[in-house]
Amino acid sequence: MCMYVNFFVFFFCFCFCFLVEQFEAKYKEQFPLGNGGCGYVFAGYRKSDSLPVSQTYILIKNESVGTSVSVSLLDWYELENELILVLERPVPCDDLFTYILLNGGALEESEAKVSYSS
Repeated sequence: MCMYVNFFVFFFCFCFCFLVEQFEAKYKEQFPLGNGGCGYVFAGYRKSDSLPVSQTYILIKNESVGTSVSVSLLDWYELENELILVLERPVPCDDLFTYILLNGGALEESEAKVSYSS
């Protein structure tokens, strides 16, 4: 039994390190953009073309959180205790809270209204 456990630990460590190396080979992490109850967000860029990206580290829990986004998912990596999402990061950009503060503390209905068309 011990031999199987040791093999599993070795295999898991090998796979984990391989995924981290794959991620680090493609992307450069620069500075933190923020954090919240689900994880952390860092600014970065894709090394192949210097495209600005955001790297979202989500702690893996046994619960679901629903959300809607307006940026594209470029890549993702599932690690032991976290999920790394690489999203496009338009420059310049602000989060909603900053946008509201910079625009008088409230949004007009026309700004806040989201319309979906097929």
